[in-house]
Amino acid sequence: MNDGRNAGEMRASQRRTTRAARGAWIARRVGALAAVLLGLLLAAPQAAQAQAADNELAARRAAKPLFEEGRTLMDQGDFRAAADKLQQAQDTFPAVGTLLNLGVCRRELGETIAAWEAFREAAELAERTKDERVDYARERMRELRPMLFLLVVEVPEEVRSDDLEVTHKGESIPPERWGQPFPVEFGDNLVRATRPGYEPFSTEVALAGRGKETTVSIPALSEASAEPEPVASAVDLSASGERDGGGMPSGRKIALTSAALGVVGLTVGTIFGVRAGSQYDQAEDICSIDGVAMCEDFERDESQALRDDARGSATIATVSMSLGVVAAAAGAVLWFMNPGDGASSTESAHFAPLLAPGTAGLSVRVGF
Repeated sequence: MNDGRNAGEMRASQRRTTRAARGAWIARRVGALAAVLLGLLLAAPQAAQAQAADNELAARRAAKPLFEEGRTLMDQGDFRAAADKLQQAQDTFPAVGTLLNLGVCRRELGETIAAWEAFREAAELAERTKDERVDYARERMRELRPMLFLLVVEVPEEVRSDDLEVTHKGESIPPERWGQPFPVEFGDNLVRATRPGYEPFSTEVALAGRGKETTVSIPALSEASAEPEPVASAVDLSASGERDGGGMPSGRKIALTSAALGVVGLTVGTIFGVRAGSQYDQAEDICSIDGVAMCEDFERDESQALRDDARGSATIATVSMSLGVVAAAAGAVLWFMNPGDGASSTESAHFAPLLAPGTAGLSVRVGF
């Protein structure tokens, strides 16, 4: 009797030891994966900033020879070719000096409106970057003023709204240009204001003369008359989900989707990790840990089946949590690499999991 009791106590002690070991194994695995995820999340902003700095440096280097070639062509008096090179340099890397030289070329070619716009952009960029050449750019604008027809579109505060669009000859006038003079060609100058649910406003502008400003004020728009009962096509259109612009950039939508998949992977991994531990415990309740003492054949088979199930659950837990970490980290990197202000970017990031026995990692390939 005592021998049987002692053997039972030994088996119970072994089961408790095994449960504790399995629990510690799961805790270590979850903790390690959580630490990897936290490290990747903390490193993502710094990685995105470093990538942006590298891109800026590469663009600056690419623009420099184009700018120098444009300056050489200016010295030779070939302002048309110089303007083309300087425009390429500006498209590659915006710079105050490039815009000022481009304005000079446009002025020499008789393109006064384009010259004004180049000097205006130079003045705005210089002001944003605290460049001392802001006064020089504004002086060049003043010199061109007597040769230009200037239009000012005023939009009173009570008329402004996020969905109000103001256009000149079909071209949108951004809100930051409302109330600011801009040069226009002599002739037809149609100004139009539209807003969903309101009657549009439009007017043909009679220009005052060269060097003078002509001001147009946008009035409060009248609400549109009641629409007839909607037909099926109208319902289909509203349900199409199309947008006319704005909203969250697609890169950030992908980032959120990736992060959500990461959370799902971590959740599934945790569930199967706990399940694996439970299945190991059930196997130990049936038979001793070494499968030798006090086990009938059918009990040994049942215990082995539970162990096999536990190994499968542990594998699923490891893979799910590893992929969860990869997806969550990819979401974080994509979020920081895709600005939310609508700026376009040619950057791309490709992620691939690195899985091996006892190892989980992330392979990242960035292109721009």
